[in-house]
Amino acid sequence: MVRRLIILATLVVAGSLAVWAYNNGVTGSDEASQSKLEGVERLIPESGSNVPAQSQVGIDLAVGYDANLEINGKLISNVATKVGEDGLQKNLAIGLVTYQPAAGHRIERLAQGQNCIIANVWKRQDGPSASKPQSWCFNAT
Repeated sequence: MVRRLIILATLVVAGSLAVWAYNNGVTGSDEASQSKLEGVERLIPESGSNVPAQSQVGIDLAVGYDANLEINGKLISNVATKVGEDGLQKNLAIGLVTYQPAAGHRIERLAQGQNCIIANVWKRQDGPSASKPQSWCFNAT
């Protein structure tokens, strides 16, 4: 009997957490704008927006922050050192971390329909091990 009560209580807590997460998830541009991490100034493109499949994606950070990107489950953490190279383009002097889909790159074009990004953001003085995820989704055509 005690075991059944424990299982029932666990299921109620898990269900409550699932409902809370669903109701508080980032889904559109207004919600994303209100729930940005410290150091995040702008999402590229904005959450809930519609963009062409070849659009540049990324994050605009406050000076002193850095990030890598996970685009539809593909981690992009290397930095491009030459024009047209497959990797992140970083201009940390102004806080931009972006990725350009292109032929021959790991991501040649954004998927038709919904695309989701997780930017792992950290203060440069703390390093990537202290990163926190900023996630958002948008649509590509």
